[in-house]
Amino acid sequence: MTKTAAILAWFILAIPSLAQADLMAMLRPLPFPGPYHGQVADAETGVPLANATIKIKWTRHDTPLPDGSGHRAITASARTDQQGAFNVPKLETRGGLFSTRVAISISAAGYITRVLVIDPNNAPLPQQTVDWPFRDTSVHISPPEPLDVKLKPALPVILKALQSKEPFVRKIAEEELLRLKKNIQPSL
Repeated sequence: MTKTAAILAWFILAIPSLAQADLMAMLRPLPFPGPYHGQVADAETGVPLANATIKIKWTRHDTPLPDGSGHRAITASARTDQQGAFNVPKLETRGGLFSTRVAISISAAGYITRVLVIDPNNAPLPQQTVDWPFRDTSVHISPPEPLDVKLKPALPVILKALQSKEPFVRKIAEEELLRLKKNIQPSL
């Protein structure tokens, strides 16, 4: 038997045990799969918000490349009841082969959307994300339990943004004000 044949034979015999170890490492569980429950309320009055939307998005990375195929979104969502309460059941799926990011978005008509980025490494947010007036974004090491969220009314934020020196921020504020007017107008 040649040296090359011996190496090839060893490699073929070793593949099942190596593959099993690698496969177990690659089939990571979904981080923070839930269940999620809590209540959404107005930040100023504490009044529960009915019909608010809770969206949980995991971005599963099955490739180490930043761009290209191999990145998939996994989502779960719920709406609040009349008491502002919601429940999102546990999601049964795997995490990414290389990593998985989690973001929880809570929104309601007339309110600034609250985004909780779940990052066990507690990486800081980019400054433009922190400064963006139309989203209230924060990083958490793990999801709060229960997931009780207070949303800020949008109108004061929009009115302040209309006075911004940044044309892009003013333009978005005008669009948000129009959207807010459409949601508030009573139907005839």
